[in-house]
Amino acid sequence: MISTPVRYLIFISIAIVYVFGMLTDIMDVDAAQYASLSVNMLKNGNWLHFCTHDWNYLDKPPLIFWTSAVSYSIFGISNFSYKLPSVLASIMGIWSTYRFTKLYYSELSAYFSSVILATCEAYYLFNSDVKTDPLLTNFVIFSTYHLAAYLLTNKKTNFVLAFVGIGFAMLAKGPIGLMTIVFAFGPHLLAKRDFSTIFNLKWLLGVVIILVVLAPMCYGLYTQYGLYGLRFFFWTQSFGRITGESNWVNHMGPLFIFHSFLWAFLPWTVFVLIGVFLESKMLWIQKFKISNNQEIIALSGLMFSYLSLEQSKYELPHYIWVIMPFASIIAANVLVNINEKYLKTMRIIQTSVCVGIFIITGLITFYVFDSEWYFGLIYGFSLGIFIGFIFKQNGIKKIFIITVVAITSLNLLLFTHFFPKVLYYQPGHFYADYIQKNDIPKNKVYNIKGWDYPTDFYAQYEFKNLNSLEEVHSLPKGKIYAFVNEPMMEYYKTYYDVKVLLIRPFYHVSKLTPKFLNPATRESTIRKSIFVEIYLK
Repeated sequence: MISTPVRYLIFISIAIVYVFGMLTDIMDVDAAQYASLSVNMLKNGNWLHFCTHDWNYLDKPPLIFWTSAVSYSIFGISNFSYKLPSVLASIMGIWSTYRFTKLYYSELSAYFSSVILATCEAYYLFNSDVKTDPLLTNFVIFSTYHLAAYLLTNKKTNFVLAFVGIGFAMLAKGPIGLMTIVFAFGPHLLAKRDFSTIFNLKWLLGVVIILVVLAPMCYGLYTQYGLYGLRFFFWTQSFGRITGESNWVNHMGPLFIFHSFLWAFLPWTVFVLIGVFLESKMLWIQKFKISNNQEIIALSGLMFSYLSLEQSKYELPHYIWVIMPFASIIAANVLVNINEKYLKTMRIIQTSVCVGIFIITGLITFYVFDSEWYFGLIYGFSLGIFIGFIFKQNGIKKIFIITVVAITSLNLLLFTHFFPKVLYYQPGHFYADYIQKNDIPKNKVYNIKGWDYPTDFYAQYEFKNLNSLEEVHSLPKGKIYAFVNEPMMEYYKTYYDVKVLLIRPFYHVSKLTPKFLNPATRESTIRKSIFVEIYLK
């Protein structure tokens, strides 16, 4: 149905967008913190004990730091090298999704599932604003494929790779890497009534493999924090968010994770919602029993992971991204098997979704920020392709291609036009360049307005924080430099000679609001970030 040249062209287009996403500046807070911490780890040579700004870091597991530091050591410290390991993991995850789908369904379903995964908004975004989620998600689907293959073929290689993958998923973000697999395969084996497999002692060997993978991290946690470090990793940071033991609480509401999934899986959301309904209905009709050639791994992995995440007392949109491969498998099967009776309705619905995407693309291209002429050309060219396929293609192929064109066009313009404009309001890169060009001694530079991880990363130096006037008074007399905001600058002027060196507009770029996106009201959301020279008398 989809010719080989068209298949290659689609993946080449997706890859180009991914590369542009890798070139954008790293966003504050999480990604910039991880990128900066990885630089610090590479420079101090301590790969087991993690520190940032002179305090012990105990939050995320170390895989993102290890992979980023290795990438830095090979390619140098840059946006691209920080993001490269996660993008490579995503390629592995997309391939694993294809292979898993092919175990149970047609080759066309497998191809669709891989493209759907690669083009859902979550994958475009988390391969640009890289946190721990790409590594977690892609190792989970890697393990899912190999464990499913093992259950079907009994090959030992698949068994070992499955549990190595689970270990790496846990190194990426903790026990959720294991629990997602349990949620996926536990109900599947129960529905098959395969109790001999469920209670087989071979799973103990899998646990041993996981522990071997986790051993370096566990050793580092124990030698840095004692038993508290191990308990934090295996319980507090994950399960503690459900039991209330964790201090992280934000009360986002009962449907926060659900509506986060709805937009993150765009433009394919309608297909997965239909698929979940149809597969659940099938299970009900079959009295929750499936045959040997059926699977509910994707459905149960999606549903039980979602339900567990909904119990967390601290929620962020990217928490749900771990289920995107499962959603892609379900959505692909709906797309391939659309009943002729509903094809016209689905075409209308999906065309409307794509038109909405092009409207959003037009707004970010022509309204939110001024754009150069060539961005308008990209938009017009993409829109022309979209319209051409609407009139020249039919059936499933039309739905598939116009959707890929719409979402790929949106993200191409996001990464080449929108985010570079937004990141103008994140001053870190500009400060680092100024310090470098003016030969300002980095050990004389201080941060008075709070953490500034982007500046740390681009300067490749952790600037010390000063949290009070007393700390400033305690410094040796003479010239220092500092990042401040406007009220702080006026305050310090009453005590010291202060000279303004650089003023940058500042906005918290990872928290976009309609008021910021509206050119008429943007200025009211912008604050001043100031780099000053202070003479201590």
